[in-house]
Amino acid sequence: MIFLLILFASSFCLVLWILRDSNGRQLLVFRDGIEFVRGSASIRLRFTEIDVFSFQAISHYVNGAYAGLHYKLTFQTTNHDSRKPVEWSSVDNKPQEELESLKDRVAFVVAKRKMEILSARGSVDWTKGLTIYRDRLSCEPNTFRKNVKDRRELRFEEIERVEIQKASCYIFRPNENSPAIVCPCDEPNFYTGLILLSSLLKPQSKNHA
Repeated sequence: MIFLLILFASSFCLVLWILRDSNGRQLLVFRDGIEFVRGSASIRLRFTEIDVFSFQAISHYVNGAYAGLHYKLTFQTTNHDSRKPVEWSSVDNKPQEELESLKDRVAFVVAKRKMEILSARGSVDWTKGLTIYRDRLSCEPNTFRKNVKDRRELRFEEIERVEIQKASCYIFRPNENSPAIVCPCDEPNFYTGLILLSSLLKPQSKNHA
């Protein structure tokens, strides 16, 4: 029994991936979290304590020639005041499946916690100016004069499709060519909110079937 417990503990802490940025700092991905290592210094974050997460993958060019994908990941914990955001970036010649998998993992864990907040409070912030309610989205345009009439409501049954094109998310109403809402994918917690929205739209799809 003791052997099995030790084996389980070691497998739980097993390093799944080891990635390195341009400055030599390592990003270690475990089953329960991540660790940033440079020399003797390290920062360890569990997935369950990450509250804000952003992910960027931008094509990088040098003198007009393609030089790979520039990845930038930012993590912020639930206790925002006590710890600064942790950033990690790299440039790779081809898409990194490990980073995409990490993005999905972190977004899923944060989305699970945001769903609990939504169930308890009735609403949860998605990105800046965009709020998810139990039955609708509420979008406040980025204007200097923010009146009630500026706020745009979009009920879930009005949403026909959600598309991601050129690092932006487009949300469409039925029979409309122009999107009702546009959101950049590099916004903090974008992928978290996308998972949350997808789970809320599924019951709507069943009702329309």
